Amino acid sequence: IERKEGNTLIIEAKIHKDPNENKLFKTAENGACSLCSAGIKLKHT
Repeated sequence: IERKEGNTLIIEAKIHKDPNENKLFKTAENGACSLCSAGIKLKHT
């Protein structure tokens, strides 16, 4: 939502729940990143 008040432009945003939230990686209890905690062997360059 955008609105202008005088010389100020105000942009608002709303946070919506992701409908695919159940498909996302969860963060690990030990603080590791989601890929590391999933045990996926990932090679990158």
